[in-house]
Amino acid sequence: MELSEQDFLEICKTKIEEKYHLGKGDQRLKQRDFEYLIDLIEEKCGTKLSISTLKRLWRETEQQNPHPSTLDALVSILGNKDWMEFKVENAQNIEEKNPLPAAPDKSKTSFVTQRKPMLMAAVFLAIVALIVISFTSKRIVTPADAESVAFNVSNTVESGVPTTVIFNYDLKDIQAEKFFIQQDWDPDNRQEIDPASNYFTSVYYYPGFHKARIYADETLLKMQEVFIRTEGWLAAAVHRDDDTQPVYLSNVLRENGALSIPEEILPESGLDMNRFGGSGFFNIGDFGNLDGHNFIAETRFKNRPFMNSPCPFTQFTIHTEANIYFLKFTSMGCVGELALMIGEKYISGNDNDLSAFGTDLSEWQEVSLHVEQKYATILLNGEKIYEIAFENDFGKVVGVDYRFSGFGDLDYLRFKNTDETLVFEDDF
Repeated sequence: MELSEQDFLEICKTKIEEKYHLGKGDQRLKQRDFEYLIDLIEEKCGTKLSISTLKRLWRETEQQNPHPSTLDALVSILGNKDWMEFKVENAQNIEEKNPLPAAPDKSKTSFVTQRKPMLMAAVFLAIVALIVISFTSKRIVTPADAESVAFNVSNTVESGVPTTVIFNYDLKDIQAEKFFIQQDWDPDNRQEIDPASNYFTSVYYYPGFHKARIYADETLLKMQEVFIRTEGWLAAAVHRDDDTQPVYLSNVLRENGALSIPEEILPESGLDMNRFGGSGFFNIGDFGNLDGHNFIAETRFKNRPFMNSPCPFTQFTIHTEANIYFLKFTSMGCVGELALMIGEKYISGNDNDLSAFGTDLSEWQEVSLHVEQKYATILLNGEKIYEIAFENDFGKVVGVDYRFSGFGDLDYLRFKNTDETLVFEDDF
């Protein structure tokens, strides 16, 4: 039995509806169902599909040819690594359920006939057992349940880090084994909460624009934005064996036309120099009304390696309301360790040629990222080194950070609209 792409898509939609109890089995999902799927897919694979894309996929009458990355994202919530794996798995299942008819075995027919009353009784008892279990087991949480959940956040300080974020919630109408709050995108930053408490706090040590999530078992109920701002530029250093709590540095200098961290201030800051793992600059806050899909970022930096690091690196990250862009640079001999992220596209140096991002970081490097209509062009020292398109929506630009394997100097940072209108500039 040969299935078309449309057949597999119908199977996929049906499986998603059954697994997450969406709609009524008629593929007529509601707005809240689509919103739930968007969050679920983003949580599972980091890809944020638009609601229009999902609605288009669920139209019964439309023959479609979705983008491969959309299909990969869709099947991620079914436990498949990509669309091809989903197709192979379900093609095999259909073959197993629909084998070629075999010739009857007369020797077995009489046995089955003789045992028919016993088989019917066994089937009847199994059905009764299933009915009992279905009525006595705990109800599965569905997207519709999320409407009754209250979930709000507030910061104890308006700007600066560390800051304590207070989560208030009301889960009185939800039944589940366990409840969790996940502080950001990282599933490891998930804490179990008491559903009767209505109150939970978490200390955030890094600035940024996060999305906190509240779960009933493994069902995502709601998300809330957590915006941790800085007061201008913040400098920090980390220990290589524990980067969860950075050491904040107050004596950052603007000298010789650059933002710089003097090495001599590190011992007095409380940093253990034997465990020094790197440093960075952060600026999260107001970058104007800068569209995260249409902008020009220009910057100039250099790296001052510490203790002759064999693979020095500098990572430049742009934060938006929904995700991040990051570009990473290193020496030519270490480009296999690189990665970059543009929109929802994550590109690893393990299976992509990122040799153009290899350079001499001890010298000043000029980097430009041009994004227009969700198409990104990266330039290094005036030369185009990479181009890529992406699909998802990420809102406004809300900040940047620079991370160095040792120390780094920052010369300038500029953001412009695509018509070259200057929106933000810091020229040290």
